[in-house]
Amino acid sequence: MFLGDAPWAVPSDDRVIDRMMRETSWVFFYDRMDREDPELDWGFRHAWTLNLSVPRRVCERFDPRLAYPMFDDLDWAFRVCETYGSRVLYLPDARVTHHHRYRAEQVLRREALLGHQAAHLYHVNREAAVCIFGDLYATKDGVEGSICDLDAAKLAEDFAGFERIAMRASDGLTAEELTALFSDCRAWRAFARLVGASGYHNGLSAEDAMERGVGICKGMHEW
Repeated sequence: MFLGDAPWAVPSDDRVIDRMMRETSWVFFYDRMDREDPELDWGFRHAWTLNLSVPRRVCERFDPRLAYPMFDDLDWAFRVCETYGSRVLYLPDARVTHHHRYRAEQVLRREALLGHQAAHLYHVNREAAVCIFGDLYATKDGVEGSICDLDAAKLAEDFAGFERIAMRASDGLTAEELTALFSDCRAWRAFARLVGASGYHNGLSAEDAMERGVGICKGMHEW
């Protein structure tokens, strides 16, 4: 399988959150990929279908139980690689521009959905889920025990700080400041994913888990 590059579009009103999407590994990991070894197998975790070419003979059906664009491609790529021994090679010159902008709350929803669908993946393809997450989202007790160890009020405050800066113009923000901001977001992002996974284990739909995740992570109601 051949993964092409997919740089994020640069809008005329470039915001802090736009730069974070482009220059960090928030969504994709292109910023950490070595472009010097064309024969390096990046594995199924890099088979993102936003820009991927595959031989027709290895095509498999996507699992309809993974109805959201969140691990549907990785479940599919895991099965293809296991069945056919396929490699995932990176071709950075095969480039398409990715047009997709976020607001801060949309990012929060995405993180809660990620947790919900990660927990769901254990039921669809446990082997793939364990390869990606270990046992992090596998059980209700594990997920909720992790949440109880966190300071929910502090994490809601941290998200509010990010929300205040995310829509500002990106000019004047150095690469070092951007990296520090991205690092500061890790804790509340992990919290949102755990809340989303808890929603799955408690029988919530993806939509309801996202709503619950936003409410808790913004401090609008208690965990």
